Amino acid sequence: MKKRILGFGAGVIVLAALTVALWPRPGAAKFSIGPPLPPGKVTPQLATTWDTAVLLAPDGSLWGWGGTQFQLTYLFGKPVVTQRPQRIGSDSDWAKVAVSFTHILALKSDGSLWGWGNNGSGQIAQPTPTNFNAPVRIGREKWSQISAGASHSLALKSDGSLWAWGQNDRGQVGDGTKSNKFTPTLISADRDWKWVEAGNFNSFALKSDGSLWGWGLDPTTGGSGDSLSPQQLDPATNWVALSAGDYILLAVKSDGTLWLRGQNASSAAPDFVTGSTSTFIQVGPARDWKDVWAGQGFFFARKTDGSWWACGRNDSAQLGRGLNLRGSVGSPRPLPLAIDPWALAAGNANTILLARDGTLWTWGIRLGSGTPVGSSSVKRVLNQISTYVFHRAWFKTSDPIVDAEPYKLWDLATEMRARPIPPRDQ
Repeated sequence: MKKRILGFGAGVIVLAALTVALWPRPGAAKFSIGPPLPPGKVTPQLATTWDTAVLLAPDGSLWGWGGTQFQLTYLFGKPVVTQRPQRIGSDSDWAKVAVSFTHILALKSDGSLWGWGNNGSGQIAQPTPTNFNAPVRIGREKWSQISAGASHSLALKSDGSLWAWGQNDRGQVGDGTKSNKFTPTLISADRDWKWVEAGNFNSFALKSDGSLWGWGLDPTTGGSGDSLSPQQLDPATNWVALSAGDYILLAVKSDGTLWLRGQNASSAAPDFVTGSTSTFIQVGPARDWKDVWAGQGFFFARKTDGSWWACGRNDSAQLGRGLNLRGSVGSPRPLPLAIDPWALAAGNANTILLARDGTLWTWGIRLGSGTPVGSSSVKRVLNQISTYVFHRAWFKTSDPIVDAEPYKLWDLATEMRARPIPPRDQ
């Protein structure tokens, strides 16, 4: 009898495997872009962290997916694991969004700032260290720009002032102390701040004069060099763009050069950096870089001619260059894709792209497809079937799906036609 049971189980696995191999796979289309959609009322944005992503759609709505961590519980008010974007609330007046390991920040078109998630360190600026499953307003002022660290928040007001709150054990708030802040705290009397960018436990900002500043956890020493208030990181005053990843900072100068610093700098560009560095190292001789997007140990960058380049970790095909290049890409290489993203985000080991035709693509680890929960080989096979056929995993598995090439995850235009957006919450 035992042999029969084992034989039956093996048969189920073989049958399931054949089904996966032979069944048509919806959404597994080759990467291609159709006619662009009309511009929306806001610029679309993608934000991702580990196994959670949020899309700010061009109509001002918010969507989230992933969920093997707790962020989606805060987004939807209940435990959710999904590989496809789900609508967050019914408001359609969102203008910007930032996501961290523990909390979410979002700006509305009227300049009001909202947050939800974990407030254990004050990261959503509420007086009690509790969790909030629905957006709560932060202050009554008009805000213009936001960024979220692991458990701290940065924001600029419309008057150019710099504010921060939340976890402050490394000085990442920047008020000169190491005590957590549960209310927005003015960091500088200056009114010429232009951009803020939060690392995990540190903070960075650009001023309108092109100077670059940083504070919090020293990205090289791992803690012994904490800065409790903003310090100018480099004497140059021609910085124009920056992006912070997992203990790395990438920045572009107005002369088109690309620079890198941080504790994990060698992961992002091993051909140019052999270890950690507290000074900026130039990434190659090119002088035609325009923008940069940092992931965790890898990055994407765009040149002035519109071409896209990738560099760094590629252990999960997060660079979009196929599994044959798993491991690392030491210097920037052009993407083998003709892309002009409406929005792009680089995460832990995955990349997400919203094309201008409204299609959403992902490569690397597919969010929501794996969890720390152990599973049998039968569950893994059945999950492959359900994922390909129904775009939803039936069982939690410990092995996430890794897409070696861009995978068509979703179509915004189709979603909007099939499911009209509810009216805005009053």
